Amino acid sequence: MDRREIGSYPGKKENNARLTGIPYGSYILTEIASPNRYVLSDKRYEFLIDEDGDEVFITAVNKETELHVFKKDIYGNELSGAAMQILDSKGNVFDEWISDGTEHIVCGISAGSYSPCVH
Repeated sequence: MDRREIGSYPGKKENNARLTGIPYGSYILTEIASPNRYVLSDKRYEFLIDEDGDEVFITAVNKETELHVFKKDIYGNELSGAAMQILDSKGNVFDEWISDGTEHIVCGISAGSYSPCVH
């Protein structure tokens, strides 16, 4: 099977791309870079371009990044009342909260280095 790249098509501001003039054949669409704050998709979208002239529509969905944070004592018991922060590599506060004995989920965190901080 001939496996070659026919092009790279970044999504536009509207998060869509329209491709025209693709030669007849079978193709696989893959994501090679994800939008900031989203998880790279490993899904492969197989499609066929043939003589029938039908348009092909593919909806690729990205999941927002998630960081799950728990505040526990040395015995594994969840703790309440701790002032918590996540700092980026420049010391800027990305998120802050008071622990309440449950999991705290931070969504949309960009790739990079972060430091947990407890006050």
